Amino acid sequence: MVHARETHNPADFSVDATRVNPWNDPRVSDEDGVRYSLETAAFCGTPKHVADRLGELRDAGVHNVLCQMSYGYLPPVAIMGSMRRFGEDVMPRFR
Repeated sequence: MVHARETHNPADFSVDATRVNPWNDPRVSDEDGVRYSLETAAFCGTPKHVADRLGELRDAGVHNVLCQMSYGYLPPVAIMGSMRRFGEDVMPRFR
């Protein structure tokens, strides 16, 4: 995103400093940016961990989530396994 902003926005464009986080801050390494994103914006891990995080969102008033089960070059069998575990082990906690 940072590179797209630099390329396509006017020279006087700036981003409010309160909107910058390690994922989109060019001063932060890619490794740290990815780590931040996985810890704060992506739910990955055991079904219990994912359900606990979703429970926090529910308790904060969130009613809907969008699930992206495929990342990078995961093979279809891994994606289907994630979907199955989500359906069997996570979703029942929210019915």
